[in-house]
Formats: sequence, structure tokens, C-alpha cells
Amino acid sequence: MFIQFPKTQHETQCRVNETNVMKLTNGKFQTIWTVNFNNEQSAKVSKIFVNTYKTYTDAIEATINQYKIGEVYKCYFDINKPYDLIWTLDVQLIQGRRILNIAFVLGILILIIWAIPIGYFFHKWFKNKIINSTKIEFSLKNTSKDFNNTNPKWTSEGYTFAGGNSYGQALNQLHYPHSIFIVDNDPQSIYIADTGNHRIVDWKYNASNCQIVAGGNGRGNRIDQLSDPTDVFVDQKNDSLIICDQGNRRVIRWFLQNQTYPEIIIPDISCGGLSIDNNGDLYVSDYNKNEVRRWSIGDINSTIVAGGNGKGQELNQLNYPTRIFVDRDYSVYVSDAENYRVMKWIKDAEEGIIVAGGRGGGTSLDKMYMTNGVIVDHLDNVYVSDMANNRVIRWAKGSQEGTIVVGGNGSGNQSNQFIGPRGLSFDQQGNLFVVDMYNSRVQKFNIDIV
Repeated sequence: MFIQFPKTQHETQCRVNETNVMKLTNGKFQTIWTVNFNNEQSAKVSKIFVNTYKTYTDAIEATINQYKIGEVYKCYFDINKPYDLIWTLDVQLIQGRRILNIAFVLGILILIIWAIPIGYFFHKWFKNKIINSTKIEFSLKNTSKDFNNTNPKWTSEGYTFAGGNSYGQALNQLHYPHSIFIVDNDPQSIYIADTGNHRIVDWKYNASNCQIVAGGNGRGNRIDQLSDPTDVFVDQKNDSLIICDQGNRRVIRWFLQNQTYPEIIIPDISCGGLSIDNNGDLYVSDYNKNEVRRWSIGDINSTIVAGGNGKGQELNQLNYPTRIFVDRDYSVYVSDAENYRVMKWIKDAEEGIIVAGGRGGGTSLDKMYMTNGVIVDHLDNVYVSDMANNRVIRWAKGSQEGTIVVGGNGSGNQSNQFIGPRGLSFDQQGNLFVVDMYNSRVQKFNIDIV
């Protein structure tokens, strides 16, 4: 997931170039419009028709009628929401158009019956009334390259988003969680690999309890059980979760619709982390074989995309790879834990590039100790959870040392401390989420808007 930081209030144009409909887990339907702005980047905007559109047919009709492919809208950055792109409809809604058309017909009738001035006045008055009362705004994740905040900061004090009630198996507790996944177009759904409870949970914003969405049937190797799941990814196309079921040495697909049984998609693998690229290809790290493999859609064979040359510290080797991140250019970033570094493997490369660490384990800013979670922003800044140092480090492109983003205040359970930070994620506003494993909680750090 790429987080972009727009510069200031800015006006541009958006043109709709694609529409789509996706079924949600609650049986409702979400319409998605893909737009181009500034004739450059593509971005997505969505609105969930929670109360109105309960069938696929209704959603399709709304998608076709409400925002036409090829129409141009005004886009701008709201100064009060600097990390959201707002597109404003310069023309009235389709409902408004229908009323407007009726008004036009009535105006014509009056024109015929009475006189041109009266009909013209009625139509003009009604048109202005409708257009002025139908300004529509949608929040849109910004993927523009137009920004000036190259050094975003976050509040040093986080707050507990999930867990934090000691470790346990109650619905308000977590037990040594490992990773987190935030769905781009459904930011209310935060999925957590609750490792010690052998389950995946969905923790909503401002909720005191979670909902179990996978596992939760005790530790085991049955198809309805998990054993120490360490990573989770949401496959929105198939409405399912892809899970690193580490204790069972498998990758399993768990459908969010309960009527479908889970399925093992990759057996006999020591899964440390996983990701999915824009084509839907699946990437999985294997910490025993010290490699990362890619499984393409419809292909039973896999391809090594990182490592695979035995255990070691050479540029073509890995040593206990864990979390991975795949960018839009299909480069693979690997948290190479026991080499204390993050490696970037460009697509089809024979060896990787060190983009963070690689100078041995330590506490100085040019070193890390036991790397884990890794995410990358649009500027190729690499964010790494430095587990043993209880901090999250950002490594700018080409830098020789990192900067502390959050943490780094010793081991503890205060709001500015961690004990073994692992998974990392951004939400659409740029807020940072950190899985604080041994405190059995997920901490949220709000982006510091200055």
C-alpha cells in the first residue's frame, strides 16, 4: 500500500475511466470508480451504498448511471483533510438531472402556453436551485506525485487501537499478535494475525472487542484450525484471507463467506511473510529455504524472486527472511532478519540491493537488530520494525543510516514504548499502525500535521 503526502490545497481535474462493483462481506455491494487526474496517475474512489443498493443489479445500475465513464470532475485537496483527495461533482447527480429534465419539460410547456420569458425564468431558477444543493464529495486515497512533504512525522505518543488488556483469548484481548492488514477501500476493517490465539480477528475502529474471522477453534491442523498464524493478507478479488499458517507449514485461503471451506493453497512451506502484487500474484517468504517465491495466477509452479542461494549474507542470499513488501514496479523488499537488513530485489534481478541496515546488529542508527515488519512509501522510504531495539526506523532512499519514527524509548508498555514491535501498516490518512507483540496490542500513531 502506497501512502502519498499531497502538498497543500490544490485543484485539478479527474476523468472517470473505469467502473466496477465488488461484493462486501455483509452481502451489500460497493461501487468503485477508477479516475485519472492531471492525466497521470490512476486512483480509486468508492462509496458504499449501505442502505440503498442491496442487490448486484442495483449496484450495477448505479455504477452506470451515477458517474459516467469519460466525464470530467473537479478535484481538490481540502486544507482540513490534507491527506485526502476530494473530487467534487461539477454537475448535478443523476437524480438531480432527472428532476432537472422534468423542470425543463415543464418550462417548455409553460413556454408554449404562456410566454418565452416565463418559461426561461422557471427553468433557470430550478436549475440553479438543484445544482447549488447537490454538491457531492468523496474521500479518495491520493496517488498523485504532486506533494512536498518528503519527511512526514508521527506523534511520539501512540494510543492502543486493539488489545492492550494483557494477553488472553477474550474478544477484547490479543495474545502475542504478529501482523496487521488494513483494507484500502474498507478502512474500518483492520485484520490482525492473533498468533498466540491461533486466529485472525477483525478489529473495527473504536471497537472494544474484535470479531474472529478465521481459526479460533484451538491450535491444530484441521482445515478449520490454525497454528501460530504469523501473517495475513486480504484478497479482495476472491473475498478471502490469505494466511501464513506457520505452525502447520502451509499457506491457507480462508473465505470470508462462512459457507465455503478453507483451502490449502501452498503446502509444506515455512512461511515467514506474504504479499500480493497488483496482478494478483502471491509472494511468500520461506525462512528455512531462505528464499521468496512468487505464484502466478493459474500457475501451479512458482518462481524464486529473492534468495534461493543458500543461507548467507551475500547480495544473492538471505538469512531468515520474514516480512515482505511488493511495490508497484514488482520489486520485492525482504526483511532479512538475521542479516539485520532489508533487501530490495528488482524484478528479474540476480541479486538484491541493501536498502536498510546491513552493518551487523546494534543500537546505532546505521544498524538494526532483528528486523521484522517492512513497508515502503511512494518515495521509496523504507519503514522497518527494529524488534530488539523496540523502535520503528525509516531509511530514506540511498541513506547510510535511519531515523527513528516511533519508539526507541526502551522496552516497556508506555504509549511511546514497545516490547518487540512486528507488523507495520499505514491507513489511507497516513496514520501508522504498529503491532506491539509482547504487549499484546496494536498501537496507532497519528500523522503529525504541521
